[in-house]
Amino acid sequence: MTVILPTGCCFDDILDFQSDLWKADPARAMRQHIVHGICLIPPDQAEADQPYAHGWVEDDIENRVYSSGMVDGQKVWWAADRDEWYRGMRVQEKTRYTFWEALQMNWKTNHYGPWVETYRALCKEITSHD
Repeated sequence: MTVILPTGCCFDDILDFQSDLWKADPARAMRQHIVHGICLIPPDQAEADQPYAHGWVEDDIENRVYSSGMVDGQKVWWAADRDEWYRGMRVQEKTRYTFWEALQMNWKTNHYGPWVETYRALCKEITSHD
């Protein structure tokens, strides 16, 4: 089984991912959403059931989620069925942004997010950019 570890910069990753997609396929980028949310650490890990902030991309037409991760020291992008992914990640709360809304928040705050304070409070290493 492949173990996918967090990158530690998922909020940066997803906005960069959507920016690159916009250049290659604007129509597809416009139908997807950047999502910030709260998930729970899996029950088989030391910090089980603790909430954490995470960012991902959703495609409503494909019913897919795209997320970044680390495999063998390399950053990868992976996709999963949205409903299955939500169950596995144990999504508790989420805020969805269009690409343009996310860009506006990025420009306004001068950071990649998360922009909701309850999500920001769950980030282990966050510096104020406001």
